[in-house]
Amino acid sequence: MEIYILNGEEITLEELQALADEAQASLEDFKYFNKVEVKKVKQDPNALDAAAGEDKASLSPELQLVNLRSEYKKSNENFVVDKSKSIRGQQKSQELKRNNFKKAEKELINKIKAYNENPDNIDFANWKTVVNQGEDAIKAALSRDFPYIQAVDGTIGNAIKVQLANGEFKEIDLKPIFSGQRKQAIEVIKEINATKKELKDIEIIQANMNNLAGSIKETGSVNAVNALLKIIHPTK
Repeated sequence: MEIYILNGEEITLEELQALADEAQASLEDFKYFNKVEVKKVKQDPNALDAAAGEDKASLSPELQLVNLRSEYKKSNENFVVDKSKSIRGQQKSQELKRNNFKKAEKELINKIKAYNENPDNIDFANWKTVVNQGEDAIKAALSRDFPYIQAVDGTIGNAIKVQLANGEFKEIDLKPIFSGQRKQAIEVIKEINATKKELKDIEIIQANMNNLAGSIKETGSVNAVNALLKIIHPTK
């Protein structure tokens, strides 16, 4: 049996696939970019009941939403009218169940939206926390997590251009309206995040120095250089 670990949480293959579909990514790409850990374990029959009683509140809102929708779908698929009981009563029961589902779904969606739109939660491993952010917030996040990547204003409002380590400039539309713009933004965000794995230490240092040289030339400030030196040689 395989278990999947995402951000420290164990999830099922079904939940993992649902998250990948929502992120518009293949299962393998989602596992790679989100550093999903896969472990093979022996299934213990005595542990099944304990797992079934796991506190759902400990799961992330995204997984809670996946589980909520899955359970509601299964409930509808398994529903059979009991002719020995009031048809009207069963209809009311189903309507109440649907209303409760829609309320819980809306609360989780709003909770996820609030988290993703908080600049403090920007994480290039999760593109949903990047799109719909302000330009300054994204530049600050890039400077913090990818100091070797240069970011400048984009050609349109609510967009930025990033210069990858190979010198190529690519644009991210932070308020994508059309699916094509959204897809392109997601691809660039994934490219940025992938540089953590693709670049060797020496390449990152070189890219950092190139970026900082351009920054000094443009602003005349050496603050960025001092910040980098603190990272490379932290004070003991």
